[in-house]
Amino acid sequence: MSKIFEINKLLDSLDRLSRGEKVHIDNLKSNYNEKIYANETVDSFDSVLRFSTQLELIELDGSGYVHFMRDGRELLDKMTMMDNTRILDPNQKQSEFLSKIFFEIPMMAVKLAKLVDSMKIDYSKRPPTWIGKIDKNIDLDNFLIGFLEEIGTFQIDENKIECLNNFSSISAIKNRRIVSEQELEQQLEQNKEHGKLGEELTITFERNRLKKEGRIDLSFDIKHLSLVDEFAGYDIMSYNDKNSKLSRHDRMIEVKATTNSKPRFFWSSNESKAAKEYGENYWIYVWTNINSELKRKLHTIQNPYKRIHVNHEWNSEVQSWKVTKR
Repeated sequence: MSKIFEINKLLDSLDRLSRGEKVHIDNLKSNYNEKIYANETVDSFDSVLRFSTQLELIELDGSGYVHFMRDGRELLDKMTMMDNTRILDPNQKQSEFLSKIFFEIPMMAVKLAKLVDSMKIDYSKRPPTWIGKIDKNIDLDNFLIGFLEEIGTFQIDENKIECLNNFSSISAIKNRRIVSEQELEQQLEQNKEHGKLGEELTITFERNRLKKEGRIDLSFDIKHLSLVDEFAGYDIMSYNDKNSKLSRHDRMIEVKATTNSKPRFFWSSNESKAAKEYGENYWIYVWTNINSELKRKLHTIQNPYKRIHVNHEWNSEVQSWKVTKR
């Protein structure tokens, strides 16, 4: 049975049950199992639920209720429709979307590392490709293996495995590569929605903060600078507090957004220079778990140049060097 089909079935069940109501995991499991057809071989509900959670399509809160995440809704919207009915069989758009988000999730890279470590480049093939053998002593997730076959990353024949796609991602996992600034820019280009959402959340947060300060006038004068000036070194111009003067913005905010639960971000030299210039008036707002309305959290850093480069309150490391001949 198709792994994406089973994911589709889970998402479809959740959507049907969640029309204006919370969905408890027990109700979702019951509805999911009702859709198992005669002679159908499927993975257990727990396997599908666990993998969909790891893939950040859904999330399970501490009370046992299941909620959609942003990517889960998007995958649901990509299902084939026929006569106003969802067709659970996966389509090409879904496969491409799942392939894209899979390699963006750090947990998935860790899970895949066990499999990729044994792979080598076979130069006899044209073009050369990654091949390997599945070690029976390694505990691998069967749902993961089937999923990777289905999205076109691997071809598996008994205990032999061959990479068919996503070569750069496999190479990065195998060599434990750290993303360079140039690669980061490409990744951010693919994930503009995260940055855009982070900036929108920041503007809403700032407006509410200034309104609580009693300065509604300031709350309506927040500038979304990145829309017109991408290289200013910050994204948003706001105000520090109720004593700020209208039209004299004194809080420059660089927004970062990540799907991780811990705040980590890449900081360009241009942003660092702006932070040094503005000092206490420069802030970094880091949104973690950006796709989760339940777990999303804002972390703020005032005067990050001092806290990162001078006081060393945050760990930082160089990802690349600019080299010129003397």
